[in-house]
Amino acid sequence: MQTWVQNYNPLNNEALSTIVSALPVLVLFYLLAIKKIAGHWAAISGLVTAVLVALLVFRMPPTMVLGATAHGAVYAAFWIAWVVVGAVFVYDLTVESGHFETIKGSIGGLTDDRRLRAVDSLTRPTANPQNPASSWGKSLRNSLNTDRSPPHFHCSASRRAHDGTPNPLRRPNSAPYPTKST
Repeated sequence: MQTWVQNYNPLNNEALSTIVSALPVLVLFYLLAIKKIAGHWAAISGLVTAVLVALLVFRMPPTMVLGATAHGAVYAAFWIAWVVVGAVFVYDLTVESGHFETIKGSIGGLTDDRRLRAVDSLTRPTANPQNPASSWGKSLRNSLNTDRSPPHFHCSASRRAHDGTPNPLRRPNSAPYPTKST
């Protein structure tokens, strides 16, 4: 195994070495914020800058640069996948429970920011409501059905009770909502 000791001041000037070390991040921010380049191209440019700084300024061995790059890619892919899977799970959960419309309404009332308003346009059903094979059509039909109870269910037992299907947890002929006795 190859060893390498990093020199934290390769240019013999602390300020200049710090600026050169920050170049990959500065390139990334410059391309994203000022040049308005797409994120993946800015990230690739930052990666190339980091590799060049490591090789040319810090004199890191090429095999170690390649290994560090591969390690970073695998590590990033794992955490990005973890976040995406979690986000999809939460999204599906809120859509199925009917709470996504509540969240959209809450966000829409907070700001006029176009980026947050995009949530509404991206999640609006666009398919034909009469097409039974379309999940968007089914979603739209369900949202337009006025016979449904409000989307604030606290458990699946209460949801079944209000959908009209038999609820094994409720006694026959009992009210769907508990009533206060006077």
